[in-house]
Amino acid sequence: MRTDAQIDARTDAQPGARAVVPAGPPTGTPGGDGPVRDAAPQPLRDDTPPDGGLPVTAALHADAADAAQRAVGELGGAEVGEKTLLDALDPFRRELRARAADGLPTAWRTAAEAATRAAADTARLTPARGRAARMGVLGHGHPDAGAVSLALLLTAIGGTLR
Repeated sequence: MRTDAQIDARTDAQPGARAVVPAGPPTGTPGGDGPVRDAAPQPLRDDTPPDGGLPVTAALHADAADAAQRAVGELGGAEVGEKTLLDALDPFRRELRARAADGLPTAWRTAAEAATRAAADTARLTPARGRAARMGVLGHGHPDAGAVSLALLLTAIGGTLR
């Protein structure tokens, strides 16, 4: 069992801040972003045992983003480059992991900027998966709505971190 002092000693953990990472497969939250939300670390409630949590770090969130990417890919059969939210999630998770040593707030904001750029870049792609795939070549020239929505959400969350 880890003590609070051991948990707080992690480089970018805020004193006393902990989270739990859902165990097992996604619960099936509706929508294309359901697996993303299912994989996100959830804050501990007051009644959760102290040894059940992990420090809230950029690395923890990068692990959750990796799990979300795998879940979205497995459930929807999508891959990066097919004009889906994965085109924003992939650079977010890679940048978050690469910047983890900078601490969660800085790493998150930098990763959200990468997701925003990547979401805008989806305008160059022709949709191959998801609802937008029905549009075919008509979808070319417009950014993917899921990628843009995810980037906006990640940016908003980054704005709340201190």
